[in-house]
Amino acid sequence: MNIPINPFPGLSRLLVVECLKLKRTSTLLMVFALPLLVVLFSTGLAVKSQNLQAFDHQAWQRWWMGVMALWS
Repeated sequence: MNIPINPFPGLSRLLVVECLKLKRTSTLLMVFALPLLVVLFSTGLAVKSQNLQAFDHQAWQRWWMGVMALWS
C-alpha cells in the first residue's frame, strides 16, 4: 500500500495507516478522546465520593515534592 506523506506527524505508522484507511474521525476519537473522557470521569467520581469541594492542591504539592526529592 502506497502511503502519502504523513498527515499526522508524531503518530505511529500503523495508526496513520488505520486513520487513512478508515478516513473517519471515529478512529482518532477512540484513540485520544475516549481515554481522556475516562480519566475525567474517574477523577470526577473520586472528587464526588470524597465530598471534596475542589482538587486538593496541598496533597498534589506534597506528592510533587516527594517526587522531586527522589530525583535529587
